[in-house]
Amino acid sequence: MSRSMTTAAALAAASSQTTMAIAVRLDFLSGFVRVNSTPYSMTIGGEEFIGVGHLGSISGLDETTDLEAAGVTLQLSGVQSAFLYNALAEVYQGRDARIYLVFLTEAHAIIADPVLIYRGRMDTMDISLADQGVITVNVENRLADWQRARVSRYTDAEQQRIHPGDLGLQYVAQLAYKPLPWGVIQK
Repeated sequence: MSRSMTTAAALAAASSQTTMAIAVRLDFLSGFVRVNSTPYSMTIGGEEFIGVGHLGSISGLDETTDLEAAGVTLQLSGVQSAFLYNALAEVYQGRDARIYLVFLTEAHAIIADPVLIYRGRMDTMDISLADQGVITVNVENRLADWQRARVSRYTDAEQQRIHPGDLGLQYVAQLAYKPLPWGVIQK
């Protein structure tokens, strides 16, 4: 996937004085969760990303030249139990997830526009309540939708759902029980 990077971001990436941070934006039904890998908050695109110091791990950020639906796994460890219980009741499947690469100065100021390095949809969330709370979110690429079966039936109910008022399939259900003589000459 090609990245659109501003000139300032490209210069920041090439500089040895630049540090990098990761910012993650997850769209839950109850609201956005925006965190970054620094110990302080930062504003990206008018949105505040809370600094958590360490995000845990991000795996699967591999780039290939093939057109494939590669997923990413986000893991946040050391989560307080109150947040774990909120995560259990949260609606998240199919909702937007974004991962940004942020370039920072030595004074922790954002140098240039953050680079969107991954965008997908949240798929599954695993929560572990062992010694420390761990939340693992699997994010799938939008290309994964190409692999899903699209089930559509030639029924009146399906036709009404897609095109309300269209009566083109109103007699289809009756055809299943209609005797159709084949090859018999009727007198």
